[in-house]
Amino acid sequence: MLLGQRYSKAHIDNRLQTPPSVAMCVISGDTVFTVSISDKYDSKAVHLRSFERDGTLIDSVTLSYVLDTNLFGVFSCEGGLKELTANKLILSIDKITHDHKAGANYFILDHRLNVLDSTVFKADTLAINKTTEIIPLDSTFVVIGQYYRSYQMIRMFIAEFDHNLNLLWQNNVSDFRNYPYTNYYGYFPNNAIKHEGAFYITGYCRYPNMFVESFLLKIDSVGNKIYDKRYRYKNWSTSSGGIILLGKDSLFIPSGHAEIPNAADDDLGKFSFRIMDTSGVLLNDTVYPELEWSTAINFALKLSDGNILVSAWYYYGGEKAVLWKLDQNMNTIWRRVYYYSQWEDSSRLMGLSEWSDGGIIGVGQYFNRYQSGHLSSHQRVALWIISVDSTGCLSASDCGSGIGMVEWPVTQESSVVLYPNPSQGSFKIELPDFTHNTCIRIFETNGKEIYQTQVQSTQNIEINDFTAPPGSYFVEILADNVLYTRTLLIL
Repeated sequence: MLLGQRYSKAHIDNRLQTPPSVAMCVISGDTVFTVSISDKYDSKAVHLRSFERDGTLIDSVTLSYVLDTNLFGVFSCEGGLKELTANKLILSIDKITHDHKAGANYFILDHRLNVLDSTVFKADTLAINKTTEIIPLDSTFVVIGQYYRSYQMIRMFIAEFDHNLNLLWQNNVSDFRNYPYTNYYGYFPNNAIKHEGAFYITGYCRYPNMFVESFLLKIDSVGNKIYDKRYRYKNWSTSSGGIILLGKDSLFIPSGHAEIPNAADDDLGKFSFRIMDTSGVLLNDTVYPELEWSTAINFALKLSDGNILVSAWYYYGGEKAVLWKLDQNMNTIWRRVYYYSQWEDSSRLMGLSEWSDGGIIGVGQYFNRYQSGHLSSHQRVALWIISVDSTGCLSASDCGSGIGMVEWPVTQESSVVLYPNPSQGSFKIELPDFTHNTCIRIFETNGKEIYQTQVQSTQNIEINDFTAPPGSYFVEILADNVLYTRTLLIL
């Protein structure tokens, strides 16, 4: 892998909309295709781009939609762009109208991003229909998504099309929990795979009173539900954000868990990795001890070397992208935090793939939180592309500078000592090694930064000027490109 093929770049002219709408795919020949959607006051623009391995732009096509009395919005999803055949792509775009009716639009594209064919699909003609996943098959493709009418439960759809966009079959899936006269509660599918004639779908179900649980659905080859397994960590809200096949009969499902808060602005979470068999039985559940703010899993990828790569994010004064590489026994190989530009900005990866030589390519969004001028928030969001080698680095001697990355060790419980804890306000930090540059930030449990200091050339740090009301706080210690997190209790 040449050095010029490792990079972190932002395409800042997009004015991308929030919430994020970015998808990607990589085809043989190491070309990456992306789709992103931007706001332009009275219109939406769907940006289709292709890039060379080194990040050089090949083609760019824009599909424009005018927002008027009929059209309200245009959206894509993280799984909305896939390779269909050796020379064609399949793209999903959802258009929502002011009368709360929307169709899923599917486009066949060639590799120059020309639209060859398109169709509109509605699982329910009187509902909003959104596609969340596309599964390309040999001569067909399957789409999975959700549909809902106002003040009714959200239901899931699954449908299969041939490569000429003819609908072969469709089925709708209803939640076994029934909350009448509710709005925006029910199925939120994220990712899916097909294995031995059945579809396995993960995501989460949302219900009233902040009740969120992960699900694993098994669907037969024509859309009939075989089982619907639910999972929560303790009584926390749980969402699954990926699924891959480990062996013939085992599934890897990463999840994020949010502790149901006592206060409305608390949203503390943990990461976990589950292994289940194809009958839905839990075989292993590894929950990691770090308590972070607003944790979420985006995607999971089985690499060519047999290992697993997970894409996630968490929030400390801004979103941070996480790449986590594990073996199939759930042993961490490496875990790192990636960001574009400044640590305080927000960076999130939403698409993940592998180059032909084992390198890693990720696509997401970067938000410049401090850009001056008259730009509104959505005009400070850019398409972010990052390319690293199989170790997550630029090279064996450069794993940090130039790409915005810090190490985030998993086995860190005894590596940094913070005492006394609980504390009256003053406390000490002992680092495992002498460090040249250390930045210490303290956050409230709602993610608001309330303290920051820089320390040079030391291993022992004493904090005497921190004052805060009694309660729990997060301490983030960034020491020479290694990240440590601790919870501090103030009496």
